[in-house]
Amino acid sequence: MSFDLQIVPARPGLTSDAVNAALERMDKGEACPFGEPTEALRACLAEIFTHYPPMSDLPEEQLDSAIWSVDPQWVDGFLSLCMRWSTTPEQINGIIAIAHKHGLAVHNPQDETVSMPPSQAAPADGWASRLRRLFGH
Repeated sequence: MSFDLQIVPARPGLTSDAVNAALERMDKGEACPFGEPTEALRACLAEIFTHYPPMSDLPEEQLDSAIWSVDPQWVDGFLSLCMRWSTTPEQINGIIAIAHKHGLAVHNPQDETVSMPPSQAAPADGWASRLRRLFGH
């Protein structure tokens, strides 16, 4: 088993349900709704590899220390990352920070969440409640 993440282009209102629905449609042979890999996705993966090289680049004696259960893969317009369960929270948070630095969202299918980059994250209390407070409704 592995701990999986998908790194996808960030879009306003992106939810875990939307990512899961897109993945299910792709499993049925439909086109990827995320489009082609973007330059941001390519730069993100390159930066991740500077910290955590792909298994294919490691000598055999270092394979057991890799965080990957399999090398990260392009799946049409997003990245699929499969990490060993022994991967630390600090390593996972580091990968999420790299994705956010490149303006990308991270889908965690284990807990059904999407982590948006700070530039696109909604306020913690949501826009609707903020507007109600401002305008007294």
